[in-house]
Amino acid sequence: MVSSSFWKCCTINISVVAVSLLIISCSDTKKTAQQEPTTVKYANENIEPKRATLQAELEIGQNESVPYVAFNRVLDVKTDENGNLYVLDGGEDHIVKLSSQGEYLTTIGKKGKGPGEFENALFFDMAGDGGIYVYDLALRRISIFNNQYEYLSSFSVEEPVGDLVVDIDGNIFLLLREPYEKKGTSAYLWKYLKEKHYAKSNGKLLLTHKITYEIGPPPGDIVVSTMDKGPAGELLLCFFNDYCVRKFTQDTKLINAFARKLNKLKLPDFWRQDLEKKKANAPEELRDRYKIPEKYPNVVEKLLVDPTAEKVYVITAEWIKDLKFSQNLFMPEYVYIDQYDMDGNLKERFKVKSQENRMYNFRDVKDGKFICIVVDLENDFLSTIVRCVLNY
Repeated sequence: MVSSSFWKCCTINISVVAVSLLIISCSDTKKTAQQEPTTVKYANENIEPKRATLQAELEIGQNESVPYVAFNRVLDVKTDENGNLYVLDGGEDHIVKLSSQGEYLTTIGKKGKGPGEFENALFFDMAGDGGIYVYDLALRRISIFNNQYEYLSSFSVEEPVGDLVVDIDGNIFLLLREPYEKKGTSAYLWKYLKEKHYAKSNGKLLLTHKITYEIGPPPGDIVVSTMDKGPAGELLLCFFNDYCVRKFTQDTKLINAFARKLNKLKLPDFWRQDLEKKKANAPEELRDRYKIPEKYPNVVEKLLVDPTAEKVYVITAEWIKDLKFSQNLFMPEYVYIDQYDMDGNLKERFKVKSQENRMYNFRDVKDGKFICIVVDLENDFLSTIVRCVLNY
């Protein structure tokens, strides 16, 4: 779901490592803005995960001699209906558009503070007409480009944005965070309307969620949830610490929710020891704020919707039970993926063998093909983009 110190090199999904690790956890959702579903559809826990592998169809980013084929720091990747790839390079502060075969097509935006420029772009999404919406943490604004990638406008967002989804009509769903408070802060799901020029005063508050910090000093990661949109404009949302997928209609009605009774897993001893060292080395005034939990706070890592196949994928935090520590790196042996239909019925589960020293961060899926940011742990954390399919 991203995350916020947004890029932590060893991720399966949205930040999973212990290098300056700042993990947060969410408490139960409060009934303040939108009614909770009266019923939650729980999955059949007797469905055993199938063993699977990821077969790469395309890999981009290994050849530094070719322009735009060696990325500086990949933060986000999307694909359009034609299979073109859009890569947000946080090191260069621009988006690179590539063809479905990885050929360079154009660059969107550039580094700077002016219109259409980025200083610390974290993530983006695309509207139904191909327009691009980019959130910049440093400039605290969302910049909007049309489908010809011409800059149109921007608007300010004072609260940190933890997630962004643009519906097919160009309306924006934002997961906003309050400033840090010692006893916990709240996250708010808002809908900003295109016809109202994205004015928050004309928006709609859909949901609130309380957040507490588990590890490290404030402000912690700003990314606490994972969201995606369905083929009919639905919004699907899941908080990392709560395996419950909430599904909203395009006009913001909460339709249903589906979930698994997945418990948080014990933090491995080697990870705990690493965190204890970090706490001991922290400035004295911050040490009392460090909390090292018995269990890993997250149960979900990423939610993705395949709009063509009409499937929902939830990548879980079950990798913790297979986590290994080698050469000062945390290396998960497997990736766990749950596959649902759009009605929330769990159809299949997968246990995917990780490639040695390569960590997969799932970012998008179309027609059964996953788009991943892959980090090479033995090659200076080089990022590549991989399009792959599940083999089982």
